[in-house]
Formats: sequence, C-alpha cells, structure tokens
Amino acid sequence: MGYCGTQRNVESDDEIVVKHHVHAVRHSTRAGFCARNACHAVPHSFPMLLAVHVVAGTLALLLATVALGARKGARTHVRAGFLFVVLMMLMGLSGAGLAVVRPTGVSLVAGLLAAYLVATSLTRSWWAATPAAWYTVGAPLTGLVVGTLGIWWGVEAMGSADGLKDGHPAGRYFVFGSIALLAAIGDVRWFFRFDQAGTSGRPRPTAVQRQLRHVWRLGVATLMAAVSFFLGQPQVFPEPLRAMSVRVTPVLLLLALFLFWLVRLGIRRVRGVPRADIPNRETPGNESAR
Repeated sequence: MGYCGTQRNVESDDEIVVKHHVHAVRHSTRAGFCARNACHAVPHSFPMLLAVHVVAGTLALLLATVALGARKGARTHVRAGFLFVVLMMLMGLSGAGLAVVRPTGVSLVAGLLAAYLVATSLTRSWWAATPAAWYTVGAPLTGLVVGTLGIWWGVEAMGSADGLKDGHPAGRYFVFGSIALLAAIGDVRWFFRFDQAGTSGRPRPTAVQRQLRHVWRLGVATLMAAVSFFLGQPQVFPEPLRAMSVRVTPVLLLLALFLFWLVRLGIRRVRGVPRADIPNRETPGNESAR
C-alpha cells in the first residue's frame, strides 16, 4: 500500500512538471508571436526613414566639402551651404525618427541636436531681420529640452547595472546633452543681447560674432555626421578602406579645418579686424561686394 501511494505521488509530481513545461512553451509561443508582429510592423516605416537618413547625410557631407572649399560669401558657398543646412536638418530629424521607431535614446538626442544646431546657425547668414517671437523663445527652449533629455538619460545610464542605456554609455548622453545646453545658453544671450535689425537701441552683432556662431554650430553638426558615417558605419566601405586609420582621416581633417576657422575668427574678434569678404547679410541670391 505504501509503495502504491509513493508511486502515485511521483506520478503527480511528473504531471506538475509537464504542466509547467506546457505553460512555459505556450507563453514563449505567444511572446514570440507578439515579437514577430512587432518586428513586422517596424519595416513599414523603418526602411524609408533609414534611406532618407543615409541619403541626406551623404549628400550633406558632400555639400559640406563644396561649401568649405568655396570662397566665403560667394554664390557657390551660399547655395551649397543652404542645401547643406536643409539636408542636415532632414538627416537629424530622420535620425530622431529612427530612434523613435526602434527606441535608442542617444540617437534621438543626437538627431535632434544636429537639426537644432544647423537651424540656429542660420541666424548668421539668412536671418537678417529681428527674429520672430516664436523663434526667439523656441530656439533656446529646444536646446534646453534636448540637453535635459541627454543629461537625464546619462544619469539613468550611470545608475543601471551595466552602466548603459539602450546599449550606449553615459558619456555619450552627457556630451550631447552638454552641447545642447551650451547652445541654448548661447541662444538666450544672443537674442537678448543683440538686435539684428538695429531698431531697439541694443547693439547689432558684428560680422565676426555672426561668423563664430555660424561656424561652431555647423562645425559640431558636421563632425557629428562625419563621425557617425565614417566611424560608425564600417560595413559601407570596401574592405581595403575599413581600417580605422583610413576612416578616421576625414574626421580629423574636418576637425582641423573647423578649429582653424574658429581660431582665425577668434583672433580677428580680439583684434577687432572686420572680414570684408564675408558680408553681414547674405541671402542665396544676393552677393555683396567683397
């Protein structure tokens, strides 16, 4: 009798194990079905955004070389620069869209930051009149939001078990967030310190001040695109060009070029020497006398 009772208990334990196994299989099957459905939902928007992002970024880098090689203020520089800004904004916003479709916090911050920097750099060349109220408030507010997101997610990454958020370390979030906050502070000082139309009694920004603002914002955005393309996408290059020493060369050249212009303009600002070949006011169809 005791043996039969023990056998029944063993059989009951086996049945319990089998039931738990069947439940786990059913649960994993449902989870896999849901995951497959989610993955099938992504390609409807992801490939299109990815194509826009890649094409816009590639064309923007090509136009950057044209604008940098042309004489400053010339028709080629102005038109190539205008198209560059449009493509960079498209690249940044499409990158932010990709980060929403497949959540990646650092890509969202970087995309919004790139679009914000190139949009506010237009104050240098094409925004000659007093900015509208929505722009005066919206520009620094955008930088504040993007910077706060970057710092917040950086703190979250530091507090995580592996020191990452969405697979990226806290340092990347802090770098992008700090740049955005510095740019927002610069916007507040710029819009409340200067009167670009010269109608309120406040001083107008000098040509060198406009150029410095223009160069550093476009420079940072261009370097972000170059680093993402040359260093972050080795698979798009032929095998002989995938070495890090080869791919880092264009990035270092761009960095050296922008540093050269920033130092040169900084020296001119200290000396108070105006740049006669870069007029204060430029429009895509207007070439001032140089």
